[in-house]
Amino acid sequence: MVWERGMRLARTASMLTVIGAIGAAGTLGASIMAGGAAPAAAAAAASLSLSPSVGSPGSAFVVTFSGFYGEVCPSIWIYWDGVEIASGQALQKTLVAHVPLGARVGRHYVKGISGCYESGLIPFDVVPPTTSAPPVPTTTATVPLPLPTLPTTTARPPTAPPTGPAGGSTGGPPSQAPPSGSATVAPSETTTSGGAPSATTSAQDAVHRLVFDKPSVQAGESLSATGTGCEALSTVALTAAGERVGSAVADAGGGFTTPVEFSRVVPGRHVVTASCGTVLTGAVDVVLTSSAGGTSGTLVVLLFFLLAAVTLIARTRGGATR
Repeated sequence: MVWERGMRLARTASMLTVIGAIGAAGTLGASIMAGGAAPAAAAAAASLSLSPSVGSPGSAFVVTFSGFYGEVCPSIWIYWDGVEIASGQALQKTLVAHVPLGARVGRHYVKGISGCYESGLIPFDVVPPTTSAPPVPTTTATVPLPLPTLPTTTARPPTAPPTGPAGGSTGGPPSQAPPSGSATVAPSETTTSGGAPSATTSAQDAVHRLVFDKPSVQAGESLSATGTGCEALSTVALTAAGERVGSAVADAGGGFTTPVEFSRVVPGRHVVTASCGTVLTGAVDVVLTSSAGGTSGTLVVLLFFLLAAVTLIARTRGGATR
């Protein structure tokens, strides 16, 4: 009886041990699944796309991204096979990157990483650069054409014809009609070096320009620049006196708008240059607020009291003399 009771207790303890092991394994598996769900959800929320996804070494492509949560993690980095090739703000949504010059032909992978999330690997196929045969020069012979000879006429001042008997005027030669077939040639319009610019130059200036939202700015005021005529989707770098004052990315039409910030407040005219595949220039004046008005008012008050004191002293001396 004692032996049978001991065997029953042993079987019961064994079953309890197995049940506890199964429960612990289930809890561990649930925690592992819960821990892996967050990174998987984060990777799914952060998306990345390339346009185009095929190109040769040195070519540019646009990286479009979302789900990187720019309010929390303000920066994003773009990696090519694990090497950083571009960076920017997570709220910018697009970046322009370039295929490394030493990239080999074949498939590579691009990835976006911010301080909080990262995307999956996006494939990019590198192809050899295309070479085109140089154009065959064409030679056009120009044959000078003879200039037409025009009849020369001498203009006479208009005079009133004398009155005479009926049948015509007297005392003067008969009027001569211009020869038939002669044409009146109007003088051609030419533009001197000091004249107005041609229409072609004005049209180019209208397309390629850099303007500001105000002609002058004081210390602490905001300034915005707008440019047109850049290469599509190119990176725009704004500089003044060799210093970086702003940056932007041109849209598909070659335009951009970006704030301008001067690191040093130096009064005078500042020439700002925008490099974006072409060079745009514009000028803005930086002015300082003068406080000379208060000093002038104080000086006038002092002069008034000084004159009053001199007048009082003169009157006192005059009374004493009398």
